[in-house]
Amino acid sequence: MRHFRFLLAALLLLTLAVTPASAQIRDEYDPGAATGGVTGTLSSQPWQPSEAVLYDNGPFETTAGESLLENVTLGLTTLGAAAQGASGNAVADDFTVGDANGWAVTQVTGFTYQSFSPNVSTVTEVNVRIYDGDPNAGGTVVFDGSGGCLSATTETNVFRYAESAGFNMDRAIFSATCAVGMDLPAGGYWAEFGFVGSGASGPWAPPVTILGTSPVPGANAQQFFGGAWQNIVDGGNGDALAVPFIVEGDVISVFVPVQPIPTLGQWGMIVFTLLLIALGIFTLSRRRQQTA
Repeated sequence: MRHFRFLLAALLLLTLAVTPASAQIRDEYDPGAATGGVTGTLSSQPWQPSEAVLYDNGPFETTAGESLLENVTLGLTTLGAAAQGASGNAVADDFTVGDANGWAVTQVTGFTYQSFSPNVSTVTEVNVRIYDGDPNAGGTVVFDGSGGCLSATTETNVFRYAESAGFNMDRAIFSATCAVGMDLPAGGYWAEFGFVGSGASGPWAPPVTILGTSPVPGANAQQFFGGAWQNIVDGGNGDALAVPFIVEGDVISVFVPVQPIPTLGQWGMIVFTLLLIALGIFTLSRRRQQTA
């Protein structure tokens, strides 16, 4: 019996050890865990928006090159939320098209990291959906890139870490851009992101991060995990979280047809017509005077 209990305990520990990262809802900071000790060089061409930014859901960079988890100052513990597209996991957040004529959206960009990866993008695909409302409250899909729509990915040269751990490069954040190419009328929408990567842990979605602020304004992100939607909250203080993404493209302008300017020949015809009318009126007037 004693041997059976030992084997059962060993089997349980082995199961926990090999449980994939996708079975975790959050990447929580563990002060007792050793860091990966990743070091690396910065990218010479870090991510920048390539189109006009129509909407920005919030920053993940707190100071240059850093995305600080304030586990001491604010009691936060969540480094990132599970967003492993290969396992069906995703994160989503809302945005509003405020211009009356809508937006011509060219692309949307989400942000992700894989723990203990070097500063070279590990993103191999991104699955994106855009809903015309809350996906957990009847919103329907108006853009479906859930089969993969990655058009670009690169390093941001920003690293996610906890303030009690000190700066490290264990969690390099990467961009993942999806080509959209569609018009969105004015109204409220939600953008969903599921990331696929080649690293061992994650991919995870870092939250919107503003120093000294929790929750951040408008935080109401959701996570699709285990076949259901749920609110994304911090594992430490329970505050609601938001996920960073941007929408790029152009505001749709009102079409005003341009009236053609008459050419010299057209002006000549106008003047000639007016002269004929005047001559006709003059002739008619003279005839009336003669018969009076």
